[in-house]
Amino acid sequence: LISLANANNFGAIYPKEIAEKFPTPNKVAEFIGTGPYRFVEWKPDSHIRMVRYDDYKPRPEAPNGWGG
Repeated sequence: LISLANANNFGAIYPKEIAEKFPTPNKVAEFIGTGPYRFVEWKPDSHIRMVRYDDYKPRPEAPNGWGG
């Protein structure tokens, strides 16, 4: 959660088309998500809004804080 709370330190996975369209992370305006939640909006200095991703399928191994 600390990574989500810090706007200067977050990881993101981008589709190849988006990464090529916006070669620097500061210019990316379209996000996708992985895991049980989907990105909806980010209001700097206010909040990040995510919603449940109903089609999420967890990994088979036990959760470890990095995945699952």
